[in-house]
Amino acid sequence: MKRIFAAFFLLLGALTLRAQDPTATPIDGPLLKVDSLRNRPKFIPDLLNPLAPLQPVAAPLAVPVFETKEQRAARTNTWVKNSVMKAVTSNMDYIRQQVYKPADTTTAEMMSAASWPIDSALKTNHFDWLSYQMKVSMTTGDQDLAFQCFFINRTDSLMYFNLNRSGIELARVVLTPDSVVYVNKLDKTYYRGDFSIFMRIFGFPLTFNWVQSLMNARDLADFTGPCTSTEEAGQLHYFWPQRSAGDTAIMQEIQLGEGGILLQNDITDLKSMRSVSVKYNDYVIDTTSVSTAAGTDTLSFFTHLTIDINSEDTRIDATLKSFKVNTPRPTNIKIPDSFTPAWSNTLEEKKP
Repeated sequence: MKRIFAAFFLLLGALTLRAQDPTATPIDGPLLKVDSLRNRPKFIPDLLNPLAPLQPVAAPLAVPVFETKEQRAARTNTWVKNSVMKAVTSNMDYIRQQVYKPADTTTAEMMSAASWPIDSALKTNHFDWLSYQMKVSMTTGDQDLAFQCFFINRTDSLMYFNLNRSGIELARVVLTPDSVVYVNKLDKTYYRGDFSIFMRIFGFPLTFNWVQSLMNARDLADFTGPCTSTEEAGQLHYFWPQRSAGDTAIMQEIQLGEGGILLQNDITDLKSMRSVSVKYNDYVIDTTSVSTAAGTDTLSFFTHLTIDINSEDTRIDATLKSFKVNTPRPTNIKIPDSFTPAWSNTLEEKKP
């Protein structure tokens, strides 16, 4: 059942990025065709001549014969900051000017982020509890996987995942802001520790807030950076050439539909230059009204989630149903005494 375990962590990891990749691809041109902007061809006209003003990106980073993941992460981070970021910022500024430059008064007008603040434009559901069921299919290379997942979220406190196939429970995972508990029922293994497990598996610092935001079609919390917002055909587009939170820096593009619903979230990790595209489709209006400080709020939920990891040739499709709002559900997880650790557990405690 290691494939099922891998499928689950790919589902979570795909919500962010996988950084365990070869040397970063130069971004002085080809990036426009293969990275987070590739899904918007109407915004990227064919360039007949080379982009002369663009600064060349530093030569690929030489890879030592052997290094630990931590050494690689530190070396890559230093290289990106010292050799790449200046070129990335300059190149993105120039590209944005070329791509978003209005040809006439009928095309999208370039405006500052203050015109349509993302916080006020994005439709955000307000609730204490949310649960739903997912039917997940994943294609990676020539492998196909399918399973069901029951998801529970107590806002800012807990997330619960129950994976099963044909009524047989495969695994449970409980995430809190500072801990991860995973129990594999088939392999009889477990993990109890912190979020460093995701860095060890994916080479990327996945956090509780990242997973919660992307599972609920919200903007990533705590990230800041200069943004350009445009409007075309009733849709708002937000583009950040660099957006940072702590030691993590990303390039991001968000597309909002009518009523401020999140339609697409493209994220590129500036350390690995790998990207992921998350799409939210087929929204439905929930008949439940939730009282908030601003009054009564009507909820809307996406019923189809698509995650594309182009560099890994991986696509995840999930169909959602059976939404329950503000209805507490069981989130218990127990580690049987006979189970053995799947990895070394940074928060492991002796069981009585």
